[in-house]
Amino acid sequence: MSRYSVFLFDNGPPKNIPGFRDGLLISSFPFWGDYLFIDFTIINWAEINGNGNNLYLIAGNVQDKPLLDISERVQLESFKIVRSDNGIETIIQTLHSDTADYVLLSYASLLSLIDYSAVMKIIENVQDGIIKFSIGRVPIDLYACKRKELIKIIKKNRHIFTQTIDTNIIDRFFNNVLLPNFNSIEDIEGKLLFQNNLMQIYKSSMWFIENSSSELILRMQNRLKNILHSKAEAVITSEGFLKNSILSYNDDIAGFVENSVIFPDVKISRNSEIHNSLIMNGNTIGENAILYNTIVFPSIKERLPHGNTIGEGVKIGSRKSTAKNNDYPEQINSGVTVIGYNPEIPDGYEIEAACYIAPDIPFNILRKQKKLARGKSIIEKENTNGF
Repeated sequence: MSRYSVFLFDNGPPKNIPGFRDGLLISSFPFWGDYLFIDFTIINWAEINGNGNNLYLIAGNVQDKPLLDISERVQLESFKIVRSDNGIETIIQTLHSDTADYVLLSYASLLSLIDYSAVMKIIENVQDGIIKFSIGRVPIDLYACKRKELIKIIKKNRHIFTQTIDTNIIDRFFNNVLLPNFNSIEDIEGKLLFQNNLMQIYKSSMWFIENSSSELILRMQNRLKNILHSKAEAVITSEGFLKNSILSYNDDIAGFVENSVIFPDVKISRNSEIHNSLIMNGNTIGENAILYNTIVFPSIKERLPHGNTIGEGVKIGSRKSTAKNNDYPEQINSGVTVIGYNPEIPDGYEIEAACYIAPDIPFNILRKQKKLARGKSIIEKENTNGF
């Protein structure tokens, strides 16, 4: 019986996608409420656990704590974290030490639901060369190859990794070794949730809400249920109201929430309204705030001196809009507004549809103005673009 190992490469978020912070381990980025990117990866590949099969997370230049958190979260005996401190030599050494017949290789930022057994059948039937996969005819960053053959291909292209190129080792491996050398592409059934576009995260979450009782999602939830440890339950106060939405652990809901995903440790204050939005971890929405079609990235600051991450009386987005962002039209469109990591939106501020506020924009920059017009952005701390 053939053995398979899966190599996930965590190089952070795909480049040039707005909202993310530098140095982020994409495996630990939240998705669909209580879960992380790594959780959806595990439900695709958990069947390889044991019997000489391994699941590797090859991590780039990140701190130890996120890796430790991931290690504690993934309860698979075959799961191994490898730091790519020695560049391509790390990848070669790990491949040499493994005993699998075939290896699958993917960016950790690829989020999908696929049929593991169908992938295995394709690998067994295509004996030579590198295979690239697609879902619904959309090419994805998932490759397969015989382990020993891949080692030969890497060594043949070792010169690529000694050249002075403005990309890191993991990107060079995918762009200059795997991509140019695949000799067949195989389509598999599944659902592509995220690969390289921010709107995929928003649309995938809306898809989950709309199809929450479908067989696919119920089966996925069943596979995810053992991942989470006991957490504080969400609370909906007497003033709160939830309609067609998803809550997460330790949420406190005193406002109106409709068609939205509320991630862990979020507080929605009274008389506030959340519509068709994703409110990610650690955010506090002030009283009388109204949000439409908005992605609010996580707040990882322990405390803001001025209170809420989204201030009182703030208005974000539009009930109906098809506007695109002026700076990121391919990434922010369909009227969706994006607030990057660590938001600090002052009381009474107004942000129209398809706007973008970059991560870590300080409170005092926004406080100088009252409104960000449709499609405008605030991209840098020193930049007043959009005012």
